[in-house]
Amino acid sequence: MFEKEVSTDLGMEDAVFMPSGVMAQSIVLMITGERKGEGGASSFVCHETSHILVHEKDSYSHLLKSAPLSISSPTPMSPSEVQSKISSKPSCVVLEHPHRELGGSINPHSDLSKISKICKSAGTHFHLDGARIWEASGAQGGKFTPKDICEHVDSAYVSFYKGLGGPAGAMLLGDATFISEARVWLRRFGGNLHTLAPLWVGCWAGYRRNIRAPMGGEGMTFAGKADKLKEVVGAIKGDEVAGRNVAFFPELPQICMVHVIINSRREVCERAEREVFEECGVHVFSRLRGPWRGDEEKTYFELNVGVGNGGVETEVWKKAWRLFGEKAEKIKKEGKEEEKGEKRKKEE
Repeated sequence: MFEKEVSTDLGMEDAVFMPSGVMAQSIVLMITGERKGEGGASSFVCHETSHILVHEKDSYSHLLKSAPLSISSPTPMSPSEVQSKISSKPSCVVLEHPHRELGGSINPHSDLSKISKICKSAGTHFHLDGARIWEASGAQGGKFTPKDICEHVDSAYVSFYKGLGGPAGAMLLGDATFISEARVWLRRFGGNLHTLAPLWVGCWAGYRRNIRAPMGGEGMTFAGKADKLKEVVGAIKGDEVAGRNVAFFPELPQICMVHVIINSRREVCERAEREVFEECGVHVFSRLRGPWRGDEEKTYFELNVGVGNGGVETEVWKKAWRLFGEKAEKIKKEGKEEEKGEKRKKEE
């Protein structure tokens, strides 16, 4: 079965397929909270930009009566930061690896062991938000496998629709007792549908296609995708025009994802992108996420390298971004001239 295959590959005792990661991680918080003997009222440690806090409509509070002990940092939370929260006796520590809202940043592998030891000494459950665990395994040339990563945690959630091409669906992994409890909570949460086959069949196919035979047919390894992104970022940075119009976070991608920061307002970016596509038939981005950290003069988006764009020649990327930079600078210059003209009219 699919669950057995994935749990074996990741070195975990058991696993249960679920419709969504939100449900999977809510169940983790529910189980660990109840194990503390507080009837589900518990606290958990996570980064301030954890998916649980940013994208789940405060479900931890409204549904689980739980409270976050969040860590504020421009980088993934460190062992020392986790240690600083342990005295509050959280029921769970949630580590996102890699961290989407930090441009795919990851903890050094040694951090996983250190955080694990901190949690064990405090009797605190250590959970991995591994939505993009396969992307994380592509760091450092694929030095650490998903199994290596999961070796340090008590439970892990993985997703199948992000980098694996599944329709939707997630899996929660842990020891047999934990997963047995999770299956009960899956029913209580309404996730044990009459059949999940339309989801898990597609997810299993994506898993087999991308993990079992990643170099077969159209596939690329996640290490290969990460290397391609580093090459593309280097080429864009090295171009005089493109390099002064965009920046990256992290400055050097750690996996096959990075945040691209454009030194222009949203409307300038959208117009420049349209003009680039009209001129050379290349889309430099598909969707902007918004202002970069509250600065309306900068706009950012998430860039992922996958099977589709991974095959595009790096020179094509560089030329398209150079053209984008030229267009953006021209649009901003025209805007300033218009402002000056309007100002002169008012003065007259």
